[in-house]
Amino acid sequence: MHNKSIYKFVGDQLSRWPLACDNFRALKNVKVREMDAGGLKVKLQFNPARIVSSAAKLDKKDIAKRKCFLCRDNRPPEQIMLKFEGRKNKKYHILVNPYPIFDNHLVIAVEGHHDQSIAGRYEDMLQLAGEYEDCTFFYNGPCCGASAPDHHHFQAAPDGLIPLVNDVDRYLDACCAAQTAVLEPVTSAHDAKLFHYRKFTTGVFVITSQTVKSAAK
Repeated sequence: MHNKSIYKFVGDQLSRWPLACDNFRALKNVKVREMDAGGLKVKLQFNPARIVSSAAKLDKKDIAKRKCFLCRDNRPPEQIMLKFEGRKNKKYHILVNPYPIFDNHLVIAVEGHHDQSIAGRYEDMLQLAGEYEDCTFFYNGPCCGASAPDHHHFQAAPDGLIPLVNDVDRYLDACCAAQTAVLEPVTSAHDAKLFHYRKFTTGVFVITSQTVKSAAK
């Protein structure tokens, strides 16, 4: 499925959900400032419409008090979804994020209530990336920013909006000398390659592959 389908889905959702529509419109007034983080230019965003999500209390006591907003039975009646099936019949619901960071911001929530954990779900994320080729998919762990640590979910943005991904892609496309100065080759297996990206504090590990199977090993 291509981005035209995603745009139509987002448009349909915003046309029937005033809260989400207002928050997406508010993105036009978001203030952004760039800064350097270990050699990577990152963007700081002042986005008051996200305060409900970014300031949510995430300790076990407060989470236990509230209903999970990613569970189907607890979602607003205005919220619609697309269905996606991963490996081993794992089912997901693709949703519009009502508190977006960027246009066409999506949340992909697993069907059923399961803790936020990446274990056993790498192939599902890669499969999503293969089906929605113009989107970048990412995962926030339960201790690093996930506002729903009690319900597994991925997130998605249109390609070209995330500085880290853009910089990595730039060096993957660069000549060998420029590439290895920032992307240090670590190992390879079949058509998958592992690099250490040297920027951004302690760095990031990057895997490139032509197939889901080799990258998931």
